[in-house]
Amino acid sequence: MHNIPDMIGMKMPAAAKLFEAAGVSYDTEILKPVKPAAEPGTLRIIRQVRTGENSVRLSLCEVYEP
Repeated sequence: MHNIPDMIGMKMPAAAKLFEAAGVSYDTEILKPVKPAAEPGTLRIIRQVRTGENSVRLSLCEVYEP
């Protein structure tokens, strides 16, 4: 079984580079909060589910970081 790194909480651009370096493919879904943020934020991984030997499904949420 391929060892897939845990990326929960990471910013998506950085996590994407690490997944690619590890040979892991991924697909994403973007979740929206009930109350939209006043300012645009950064996409972070909030859920990671293994979908195959070398693949994961990532749930992302935009998090405002002042």
